[in-house]
Amino acid sequence: MTDRQALMGGGGPGAVAPAGETQAQFMPPLFGIALGAVILGEPVTALELLAMVPVALSTVLATRP
Repeated sequence: MTDRQALMGGGGPGAVAPAGETQAQFMPPLFGIALGAVILGEPVTALELLAMVPVALSTVLATRP
């Protein structure tokens, strides 16, 4: 393993495919909305829920084996 591979996460067994890494970048806003609602009591609008569906669905589809 080169220094670059070690720096970039190794790439060994269990490494995430590039598609999975890319799709995982879209998940934090979903968690932010959910945690804001649970912890801070912020309201979640119907539009926010509607916007979560394609993001979550595309992430599941892109990262499945």
